Amino acid sequence: MQQFEPSHTMPPLAEALLAQPLGPEPVWSMLGHLAWHPECLVSDLSQGGERFVIAGVARYGTYLRFSVADHALAEALVKATDYPELLTGAWQSAGCLVAPSQVAVFATRLLESGLIYDRRKPPQRPRPARTWRDAVQWKVPLWDPTPLLDFLAPVLRSTSRAGFLWGVWVPLLVLATVLVFGAWGEVSGEITRLFGLKEPYALAWIYGLLFLTLALHEFGHAAVCYALGAPVRQIGVMLYMGMPFGYCDVSAAHLLPRKRDRIAVSLGGLYYQMGLGALAVLVWAAIPSGEPARAIALKLAIVASTSIVFDLNPFAKLDGYYVLADWLGIPNLRDRSFAYLHARLRREPGERLAPGERRLFLGYAILGCLASAGLLVLGVLWWRRVLTSGVLG
Repeated sequence: MQQFEPSHTMPPLAEALLAQPLGPEPVWSMLGHLAWHPECLVSDLSQGGERFVIAGVARYGTYLRFSVADHALAEALVKATDYPELLTGAWQSAGCLVAPSQVAVFATRLLESGLIYDRRKPPQRPRPARTWRDAVQWKVPLWDPTPLLDFLAPVLRSTSRAGFLWGVWVPLLVLATVLVFGAWGEVSGEITRLFGLKEPYALAWIYGLLFLTLALHEFGHAAVCYALGAPVRQIGVMLYMGMPFGYCDVSAAHLLPRKRDRIAVSLGGLYYQMGLGALAVLVWAAIPSGEPARAIALKLAIVASTSIVFDLNPFAKLDGYYVLADWLGIPNLRDRSFAYLHARLRREPGERLAPGERRLFLGYAILGCLASAGLLVLGVLWWRRVLTSGVLG
């Protein structure tokens, strides 16, 4: 695609493009019948002085980033009835000249993503591409939190404000930290017994409380995303390299115009999870020694706190990664870094990058490989301990 200053007079190159034959792609028979998905959301953003457009369908969890010119081409695609009209529309709106082969590739991408569809048929959910990551990551969607979020809307907006953060959440966290270090002997002993699988039903306690923690964690992502104005459609659980995690589809956060809001969504789960851990510490400290409820509260505080370490890992696609990617302003940081490393190893050109980006991508990819291998080894060692400890009978 070539781009010039838009005008009403098309250059001579347009005549050459109009003379090119159309290919066999199905998109040509769809012109005049294409439309944006009825639930498609569009946001015009800027980052580092660059303007771009994010479009997506929350129900599908698919979002694409367009340059201004690409978005103009997409708009021309859904309005045109034939190639000459499409070419004219793209030229007049953004100064784009697009060959038929480029149009076919671009339209196919939009159709496969579910962002546009043929109005003669109902919209179809896109089929996710299968990759090697599916071998180490399984996702099970559980529920759509929208009705609950609608019901709790006033509370969620209140707890997402800065006043609540500094007036309630931070003091609560500080108090819990003081209480923990004031009785560190009891806390460290419980950590050893629990994760060493040295007490009855330790595994059941760990995974039962972890499920409760992850449920609130993922709800935290949904709550902050919702409070900031982006829809949330799916919460579930996943097994990543043998380790259980929760997940919440907050991909609609890409539509939020401010970087700090997108980072807030990524940290929303930890915000709620750390609050849960702090409340559990307060309950533990308030109950006399020897009471069963005191031990349960301490176990909950330990599980809620230790799982935060894994979630902050910036080299797996967990919260730490999304915070880092948004902070750096680099979408698809992990995929692009690994693609760059792969190209370097195969001595292929790869993506064109600035020198600073090349160093960043190479360093991230190498550290990411080491971190992923370490997480996999940790998962194997954990399950080996579980299987050899006798806790399963």
